[in-house]
Amino acid sequence: MFPDGAATNRVPNQSNLSHLTDLEEFAMWVVTALVVQMFAAPNAWVVTQAGSFDTREACEAEIAKAVPDQLDADDRKRWEDGFQTYQCIRAIGPGDDEPAVNQ
Repeated sequence: MFPDGAATNRVPNQSNLSHLTDLEEFAMWVVTALVVQMFAAPNAWVVTQAGSFDTREACEAEIAKAVPDQLDADDRKRWEDGFQTYQCIRAIGPGDDEPAVNQ
């Protein structure tokens, strides 16, 4: 899908987190793909070629730039037919508390 170098934002690692004085400032948004099959669990994955983003807006801009033009033929067909979608998800990182889910 997204070619190498398509995203200009960095992928966080220990060396480039050193500038953060408070890990609560850390935010990483990633592009995810989602396919749901009847009678089976959903299949979702991170589109690692897209990189990661500091804001939801930057992540969504990358999707808008890449979909559908940069999809391979199979992914494009699934996207056009509504079987596959792309969305931005914030990764739970250092200092984040995972939101509680009511049962």
